[in-house]
Amino acid sequence: MTLTAYALRWGRAIGEGDGAAGWRGKATVVTGALSLLLASALPLVALAGCFDGHAWAPVLVCDIDTGEGNRRGRVVELSRTGPGVVGWDLAGREAVNGVNCAASGNQQVRAPWWRS
Repeated sequence: MTLTAYALRWGRAIGEGDGAAGWRGKATVVTGALSLLLASALPLVALAGCFDGHAWAPVLVCDIDTGEGNRRGRVVELSRTGPGVVGWDLAGREAVNGVNCAASGNQQVRAPWWRS
């Protein structure tokens, strides 16, 4: 008797009344749980792309001159200027001008954070 009174106080009848009201209540709980799951999981999935070690800009293989002579190197493209590109030299860790560039088959610029 006290359990039924407690349930009725909160607006729910146990084993009686409209069956649709019970399904609506369950659907509300499931909807709330899914919304909470999506609100917490989507930002984590979006941030995983920031830490996977792939460049967001094109990675090119170019002839670069750093003042010590020409050499071939991997460059992350920052902008295109004239006959070449301005980019970030991955090996030298500096901004360089690159000419005779071709797309690199590998977009990986560093190890993912979970392996470092």
